[in-house]
Amino acid sequence: MQYDIKASERRRQLRENEPGGKNLTKLLEVIIPAESSYYTTISPLRRWQPPKCDRSKLIRAYKRNLHAEERVVVDADELPFDFFQNMLTAVVYLGPQRLHSWSAKMLPELEACSLVKEILIDWWPDSGLDLNEINGTSLSKVRLVPGKRGLGERYFVAEHIHTPYVALFDDDRGFSCEILYRLLILVVRFPSKIVTTTEMGRSILKCEDEARMRYPYFPDHGEIALPSASVIAKSLLISYKELMLPSVVELINRELNCEDVALNWLVASISGDNQSGVFLDEELVEGIVHLVDRKGLSKKMNPVERRSACLNMMVSVLAGWPVPHGRTVATVISKAKLTKAEPLHKKRRTQNKI
Repeated sequence: MQYDIKASERRRQLRENEPGGKNLTKLLEVIIPAESSYYTTISPLRRWQPPKCDRSKLIRAYKRNLHAEERVVVDADELPFDFFQNMLTAVVYLGPQRLHSWSAKMLPELEACSLVKEILIDWWPDSGLDLNEINGTSLSKVRLVPGKRGLGERYFVAEHIHTPYVALFDDDRGFSCEILYRLLILVVRFPSKIVTTTEMGRSILKCEDEARMRYPYFPDHGEIALPSASVIAKSLLISYKELMLPSVVELINRELNCEDVALNWLVASISGDNQSGVFLDEELVEGIVHLVDRKGLSKKMNPVERRSACLNMMVSVLAGWPVPHGRTVATVISKAKLTKAEPLHKKRRTQNKI
């Protein structure tokens, strides 16, 4: 990916092309900084790692972090299942280690889900992928994303998407059609947010008497919304490509880390309330897929110290961007149903062509 345009010129283009024009001036001056920081190579992640913190101090920091949560209840009856027919594109960032396990688990589900118009495979290895290698299921919705992208360009795929909403998946994650429906209901209400489930939340913690940030690996009620299994508006992918600093993209490609944190920072900066995520309370809702096999990039490249380094790097390099803060937890119910555990739509019998 070549970046041959100056930051000042990029700001001018965005002002002219976006609705509201000059009203974006102040925002763009913050989001796209001066040339000196726009292109400067960022130090390796080891430079940003915080010192160790006593576990008891982290627990106290976690408890202090619990207050910034808003809960809402959303009525599904206002947006019936049929409203979302073919409005979603599923994009999986797929590698060879999970080609068959993810495909066997998720392709039949997505092929049968009438919400999903297309399933795009973003194949990250240098070698090509022959779709004939995928056996045992219909591939009527499946196509490969053209070209190659580093991890930093993972979200540079909007030009290949022809629906207003996108389901993003790592190759160890997936959602049932029922959960995708609930997430679509939420993304219509919160179009400037990453919409996912509560288990995909992570906190930003600070050790006592220490300013640098820390990332806990365990799922919790935090402000970071991991987009590795999420639904977002296509417009957020466009914004990420237009506004994320090339120096950050280059670091992500080099370190194979931080791309999800970068998307959270971008979303928080344009959301209007400094929040990046809305979380579906998935209690009593089935259909979350998590392949635990230690075959992915994250197990090799993302020890907790490096994840903490991502946070501290973002704060320094993206100075002026807000740190994601607070979160919204949503329960999606149908007033016509007795319990939130009951499916919000009747499943239609669909036969996959083999």
